[in-house]
Amino acid sequence: MRLMICAGWAIASLVAASFRVLPPGPPAAPTAEVRVRVRNVFGAERLQLHQSYTTLPGDVVELTRYAYYLSNLRLQRGDGTEWREPRSWHLLEVDEDGTSDFTFVLAGVPMGEYTAIGFAVGLDSLVNHGPDRAGPLNPDFGMFWQWESDYVFLKCEGYFQKPARELGAFVYHVARDGCYRPVTLPLAPGQLVLSAGAAKIVEVTADARQLFGGFPKAGLTLKLAQADSAASIMAGRNAAGLADNYARMFSVGKVLSQ
Repeated sequence: MRLMICAGWAIASLVAASFRVLPPGPPAAPTAEVRVRVRNVFGAERLQLHQSYTTLPGDVVELTRYAYYLSNLRLQRGDGTEWREPRSWHLLEVDEDGTSDFTFVLAGVPMGEYTAIGFAVGLDSLVNHGPDRAGPLNPDFGMFWQWESDYVFLKCEGYFQKPARELGAFVYHVARDGCYRPVTLPLAPGQLVLSAGAAKIVEVTADARQLFGGFPKAGLTLKLAQADSAASIMAGRNAAGLADNYARMFSVGKVLSQ
């Protein structure tokens, strides 16, 4: 009987040891939140569909569709290290209701000072040709070429005014891996410093007027009034020129605290 009691105590001791509460690990490093607000404009005006604008080369245009992908958002520190948003792809489309501002929430950003914000226009090759079709990548948004299994990085469609004031149509669909364009925008010293629990808003302006060229070192300058009744760019050298232009559309405005 005594042997059985001892054995029982031994088993109980082993069970108790196996369920011993471990000391807590180190606390998670505190983080902050950054909201990136992208304002789409045409020159000094807010970008709206079905409104007349004048390009830098002097053409009068009216947009009926304007949509593009931003991806791979990142924040860069002074030492060159980066924080990157996971699963980072966003579709921005100016709609008929007048929505032209878009906000992305970057959560879990480590504390510290950041000296640049970066992203890309378009989708990298892994996403462009990958199996994911969820969220902004859903082909139902009309940004996917089924016949080539490529996403369209930017769609800009509308009308232009010819010399006799009649209207011509333009269709610009920029796609394929060669038109993927990374963008890095420097921040001023001290402009984006994150402390624990902080929430900041970084305002980025995207000027669609740059897409049409007419500025120094433009990848392509479009002179629509000299075109026939329609102008179209879908691929090739001209599409790469438009990609160079849209890489220069962006600038950083204010950085605000929430």
